[in-house]
Amino acid sequence: MHSQAQLSAQFLLAQQKVVEECGLLDTTVRVWLAPVNAVLPGIGLHIHWHGLFMEQAPGLSLNSMAYVTQREFVEGRLLGALQRRLNTTRVVHAAIADLLTSQCDRHSQNVYVEENGNFKLIDNLHALHFLWRWCAVDSIFLPGTLKNEIARFGGDAVNKVKGAKPRKNMNPMLLLDYRCYVPAGKLHTSYPPQTKRCLEKLSRSSPPAIKSEYGFPNERSALALQQRAAGMLEHGFEWALQHAAALLEAALLKLNTPVFDGDTAAAEAWVRHALGKKAVSMHSHHSGIVPLLDQILEKYRLPNCSVCHGCTTDLQPVKALFAFGQDWKLDQGASSEWLFFADTPQAATTAAAAAAGGGERAVLKVWCMPVDKVRRLFRWVCTNDVVATRSVRFLIAQQRVVEECGLLDATVRVWLAPVNAILPGVGLHIWWDGLWMAKADGISLNQLSYVTKKAWAVEATMELLNTQLNGTRVVRAAMMDLLTSQCDRHSQNVFMDERGKLTLIDNQQALKFNWVKCGVDSIFLPGTQENEIVRFGGDWVGKRRGGAPRRYANPMILLDYRCYVPNGLIGRAYPPALKQCLEKLSSMGAREIQDSYGFPMLRNAEVLLSRASDMHHKGFEWALQFGEPRNMPPLRYNIQPPCCKLRWDKGGGAVCAHEWNLTPALPFGDPIGGGPWNRKWPDVGTFTMA
Repeated sequence: MHSQAQLSAQFLLAQQKVVEECGLLDTTVRVWLAPVNAVLPGIGLHIHWHGLFMEQAPGLSLNSMAYVTQREFVEGRLLGALQRRLNTTRVVHAAIADLLTSQCDRHSQNVYVEENGNFKLIDNLHALHFLWRWCAVDSIFLPGTLKNEIARFGGDAVNKVKGAKPRKNMNPMLLLDYRCYVPAGKLHTSYPPQTKRCLEKLSRSSPPAIKSEYGFPNERSALALQQRAAGMLEHGFEWALQHAAALLEAALLKLNTPVFDGDTAAAEAWVRHALGKKAVSMHSHHSGIVPLLDQILEKYRLPNCSVCHGCTTDLQPVKALFAFGQDWKLDQGASSEWLFFADTPQAATTAAAAAAGGGERAVLKVWCMPVDKVRRLFRWVCTNDVVATRSVRFLIAQQRVVEECGLLDATVRVWLAPVNAILPGVGLHIWWDGLWMAKADGISLNQLSYVTKKAWAVEATMELLNTQLNGTRVVRAAMMDLLTSQCDRHSQNVFMDERGKLTLIDNQQALKFNWVKCGVDSIFLPGTQENEIVRFGGDWVGKRRGGAPRRYANPMILLDYRCYVPNGLIGRAYPPALKQCLEKLSSMGAREIQDSYGFPMLRNAEVLLSRASDMHHKGFEWALQFGEPRNMPPLRYNIQPPCCKLRWDKGGGAVCAHEWNLTPALPFGDPIGGGPWNRKWPDVGTFTMA
């Protein structure tokens, strides 16, 4: 076979594997590659190479039925087949298959119908950007696409033929709209079980893995499939259909955008080449949180703007903090996400900004900055507009819950708002939205613990935690972390000021937003890994070869919530606002929680419902130790007794000031990934917690 023919056959077979695994193969004809040994009738040419065999679709194409001479007869038969005998389950399956595979050529010629109402799809080559790279989706089964619109209003009207008007009579093909056959006209995530399992698998697979497993001829198709499956699974069918073009842009830019290190001419040439091919406007689906490449280049061609007339935001890159009488240098990282210090506008544009205080210092996160942080050269590597949008939605939804539950004093407030500023030292105009965060006072406990003057840091931390710590804030932080299934509450994400006030930051790894195998992990919660690391040290808990429990106490051990509640137990003795909030959440359904608070994924609401119900009905400690979601067995630790006061011993180290009987013991298994032990040295674990 010719190379293009080979690629086409390879693509169709790979796509068929996906459709079959997703339980949707009943909608289309089966294809297979096999040898041919025949002569061409009437000519006698011997055909001895491979060919692509296809099942013969029964019936006749919709197009043929609609445009034969006996038009009234055929339309009557067609209307009868579609209205009275149509296989409606297959309509829904066809819509799911076409959206999943980004089908772009599903018109009436490619749908064969029988008089009994069954139908089959043929010609599935123009899918997953295999040939038509800038088409997102186009199918007669999917409202909002060109093919569906033509069936609705007629080709002349939709194609804007001069003098054309929308058709008067209804086209029987409009009965192929999937919304007619699902409850309330919405499919959302109510996929067939096999399809749902397939979407879960595809969404968590990498494009190279998908390409390898199914045999796609290029990674572009695999990436498009992975992106579409993730959108359909996490946001639902209608959301994925409506945002198809935007997701296409993100997927193809991720795969195809080169890196331009200061070479503006090369960047402009690439933009002209790429945008000239596109049938979908890059501007029409802009989320507001990230810029678009052509917009960046338009700005980049302008002179350096060292002074901005009309800008409303003054930015300073986050490089250092001043706290405890010292300057603290901060790592900038290498991603295209930048952190700045900025003053909130005096005339706050949102309620959240007003609550943070107009003119107050804030931290601002801006996605997709097209400038290298170190070399200050143009470097466009932005591929995370969908991730940015999802992250912002999640953080704001989670904040609504935390605020309603009366726990917002434990953390920083966040809000989405416009930015109008120039990048200091570069002059690039930043005009897109950013995530604003109230600035946490002080410095992170991690930074405080690992400065050069180690003895000073330990002494200062111990003094603050021992004598000035706000115990109520500790308890509320523990409640917040358990309720939201926080999985990244280590010492870098806890700030403390010189008065001993604690503030939590970086709350994104919660409610299974990304880390779906984690139940909860917080420095405030005994029995979790972060708490265990404070107690025994990272070398021991991480099972490094030769690691041993730490000799002296880490002052952060005083962050154990049990030290600040009667008898070391919360039980169900929650603050009134939290108690009322838990009761409300427990009475809601997961879908209701998602819609009410605006979570981007249903699983966020499902986790919140489970945790709130356990905390409400069975109490805090039960929910911490046994509630769902739970950590994997290698990450479930014994509940050790708390240490609530420290003193200095004769050797100069911090020790517990009261009796503190610890039993250093670790669970079997890998403490990093949570799986079985697979390192070269013996596992020092001694138990498995049920």
